[in-house]
Amino acid sequence: MMPTRMNISTNDMSARPGIILPLVLFIVAMIILMALAFAASVRSEIMGQEASNRMQQARLCAFSGLESAAVFLRGQFADPTAWYSDPKRFSDQIVFTSGTDENAIKWRYSLVGYNLDSDKVIRFGLSDEAGKVNINVASADQLKRLPGMTDELVAALLDWRESGRNLREGGAKDEYYLQLPQPYRCKKAPLDTIEELLLVKGFTSDIIFGEDMNRNGILDPNEDDGDASLPIDNSDGILGRGLYPFITVYGREPEFSDSNPYQPRINIQVFPAVVLKTSLVKFLRPEVVDFIAEARQAGAEFGRTPANLIGLTYMDRQKQSHTSPATVDDLPAIMDYLTTGYNEHSDGFVYGRININTAPRTVLKTIGRLTDAKINDIMRVRAELDPESRKTIAWLVTHEVMSTDEFKQVACLFTARSYQFMVESLGYCDYDGVQCRLQAVLELRFPRVQFVYVRDLSGLGQSYPLRKVEEGDVIVGQNNRSSGL
Repeated sequence: MMPTRMNISTNDMSARPGIILPLVLFIVAMIILMALAFAASVRSEIMGQEASNRMQQARLCAFSGLESAAVFLRGQFADPTAWYSDPKRFSDQIVFTSGTDENAIKWRYSLVGYNLDSDKVIRFGLSDEAGKVNINVASADQLKRLPGMTDELVAALLDWRESGRNLREGGAKDEYYLQLPQPYRCKKAPLDTIEELLLVKGFTSDIIFGEDMNRNGILDPNEDDGDASLPIDNSDGILGRGLYPFITVYGREPEFSDSNPYQPRINIQVFPAVVLKTSLVKFLRPEVVDFIAEARQAGAEFGRTPANLIGLTYMDRQKQSHTSPATVDDLPAIMDYLTTGYNEHSDGFVYGRININTAPRTVLKTIGRLTDAKINDIMRVRAELDPESRKTIAWLVTHEVMSTDEFKQVACLFTARSYQFMVESLGYCDYDGVQCRLQAVLELRFPRVQFVYVRDLSGLGQSYPLRKVEEGDVIVGQNNRSSGL
């Protein structure tokens, strides 16, 4: 049988090239588009990786700044004039340089602090936590004197930080928090961070941070435009600061000498008389040492502060009266080397003392016994103190800011130094806008400096302009704190 021959018409043959050519062109076009998309994807990946690398470099520079602050504080922590504001030391410090020619890229860090003296000028320096009110131990009266606080807010905070089920008027315990749309329990323990206040009944971001949305202490354009953009503000040209710059949860100190951070203070209320007589002779006049030992032997009470030694009188077993020979001239040594153990916790720390050398007006006003006139005197005198006088709080008496009796009433509330510092470190380079902002709390635990808390605030945006400090720039120093804050 003969095979069947297929008949293909001339029209079929002529139509095939018209189908194949567009198909080929389409395939080629798709290949080109895929190649372009792949190239764009690769380029995006490379650019993203480069951006990630730059941010990592900036982050490492910021950590370098934190480490440099830790080293600096070990030697200079007792001198506020050294760490509060020093642009030449704390701004635009070079970490490393990439390249060797005139176009070399320099990676830097700057250490910035919240500026209470001005809402328009950057302060390059560190911030001490003892210059703030420790809300974990502050009394109700002290808390109420803080800006924006009400009786209800104070009650809610006290209920949050204290154990037990007793409910204050206006406060809240589990019954309130468990009924919220997203329920949780009342902590009944000290706060770990300032931001934890947002969990406490009545506290809002407006109360805590005011108009300062990025927490830099500077009045930014969006913080002075009414309700045009967040945060909502009153557009009065003044930064509403809220509670943030005046409160802390870290303020504490060991009972160690201000002159020698390795010398524990001697507890005259606890140590036996024989020990007091042998240990105090290095610091005090012999007649003062004898009086302390004899008073201790007789069971005398020294009260909340060793300042009570001035004018102290006790009766011995023979009913004879003895008056302390201590004078105002002895007060610096008394306050430096002695303690009565008042308010000392089982961990050996005293919590909540306020640094009289650095606390702003707003913090000093939380001490009810201090009048506005007395606060003015404190701020005026401390601006002129020499480093030796600044070592103890005795200058309040020796420089005639207070009488001895006035001093005895408030001495247990104050300290002359800080052991915790808040540091904000900015890491960046010269040629682009990449910036990493790290915030840390450092605590001096001699001979070490311990990082208590570190967090990344880069998500708040570029809160500080990247610029170099030139000659003639406005510099805000410790002694300029006269803004009334």
